[in-house]
Amino acid sequence: MHRAAAAVVLLLSFLAPLFADHVPVAPALAAEGRARTALLVDGERLDGLLEIEGLLDLDPVALGRRGLTIGGYWRPIPNLKLGAFYRLQAGVRHDDDWIDLAPGWGWQDTRGRWESQVLVDASPRFALPFLPGGDWVFMLKTRWHLNAFNGEQSLLVRPSLTWFWIRDREPVLNVALSWDLYAPLNFGTTLLYEQYPYLSLLWHATPTLKLEASAAYRTVTWSPSADFLAAHPAETYAVPFRSFVVGAGVVVQLRQP
Repeated sequence: MHRAAAAVVLLLSFLAPLFADHVPVAPALAAEGRARTALLVDGERLDGLLEIEGLLDLDPVALGRRGLTIGGYWRPIPNLKLGAFYRLQAGVRHDDDWIDLAPGWGWQDTRGRWESQVLVDASPRFALPFLPGGDWVFMLKTRWHLNAFNGEQSLLVRPSLTWFWIRDREPVLNVALSWDLYAPLNFGTTLLYEQYPYLSLLWHATPTLKLEASAAYRTVTWSPSADFLAAHPAETYAVPFRSFVVGAGVVVQLRQP
């Protein structure tokens, strides 16, 4: 019995380095920068959106993540927005991008790979006049993502609490605390593959021009893809990649007469 146990331990000691080669290695803590420019067109019930954004990572392979989003919102009632959008993006990583480099394993360079996404969401909002200051709004955004590149579907749930500084009936500053929770619907092995709480500020410089700043603590959990499990059915992992994300943005808001 002791010999059998010793043989198992010896076998595992030989297999451990091989298994380690298949597992993504995340840095202890990374720093990222996010920038976006958005054009909003407010109508009576229909709002248009055009957004360009980019994410700058300290990892050289991740440099160049960027996206273009176009779509709009419909307000069937004052407290509810329904949205539909198309997004074109590049530089995004998926579980299948963790590849065999022969020797070793690493991330595929996805900077030049363009992908299409369809987004559909609902955003109910509720005023909270009982909180100090009175100008508080709670919103619970729920957004379904479909990536046409690989068929992956995910669900975003975003609770947020926003305080509005109003002066002479005009907005001056929005302060929001939000938490983004992304759940994979048909891929991955974890309940959440990405989440981040963040604080954001939106300064209404003029009725048309808004400037924003944000800070987030982001966690992405990499897990085996279907292709990986087919090649290595006995292996599994859940590797969290954590980073601080500092964001800045410019928003141009136009109102229809």
